[in-house]
Amino acid sequence: MSKNNKTIYFPHDVDSSSDDKIQILLIDYGFLAVGIFWYVTEKMHKQEDGEITEQELDNHIKYCLYYERPFNDCSTTVKMSSTKASEIKDAFLETGLFYKINDKFTSKRVKYNLAEMAEKRKQRVEAGIKSGEAR
Repeated sequence: MSKNNKTIYFPHDVDSSSDDKIQILLIDYGFLAVGIFWYVTEKMHKQEDGEITEQELDNHIKYCLYYERPFNDCSTTVKMSSTKASEIKDAFLETGLFYKINDKFTSKRVKYNLAEMAEKRKQRVEAGIKSGEAR
């Protein structure tokens, strides 16, 4: 189930660019691949289970690689090959940034973040119940 009805926040390491896995993306594919990683990570966080299908992953990567946007009164077009999209997807898996489980894709960090959010939500509910009972 999607959480599209509200904005959620997740922790983002301020030094993620120093992470070995992110460094591999930077060296092999540049900042565009890192941007795609964070874009897909955001999409994963919007899912109750933190997982997206392979088709969704492919679509998110392609969306980031093939776009036309106006920029300063001129048209900026970025188009990359489908081979590049496949290479970036493979790099996400080979580095361990994402992994496949039950025909879906996720990351350890997304799963951890969602579990933490669920625990905090549970604690707030319990605190609210206790507060209500105390009145």
